[in-house]
Amino acid sequence: MNYNLAQMLIRTARAHPHQAALFLGTERLCNFEQLADRATRCAGGLRGWLGLHAGDRQECHPFASKSATSAREP
Repeated sequence: MNYNLAQMLIRTARAHPHQAALFLGTERLCNFEQLADRATRCAGGLRGWLGLHAGDRQECHPFASKSATSAREP
C-alpha cells in the first residue's frame, strides 16, 4: 500500500496516540495524537485560506506570501 505523510501520521496516532512525537532538545513538545490533531487543523486552515481541495498539491516556501504560492493538480 502507498501512504502519504498525512496518512502515515494518522495511522501512527491511532496505533500509538500517547507516544512522544516531537522533542525540542530533551523537552517533549507533543505526542502523536496531538501532532495529528495539529496537522489536521493546519491542513484545514490551508484549505480555507488558499482554497485547496483534497488531492491538490501545494508548494510552500518559508518566505512566500499567499499570492506567491501555487496550488497544482497532481
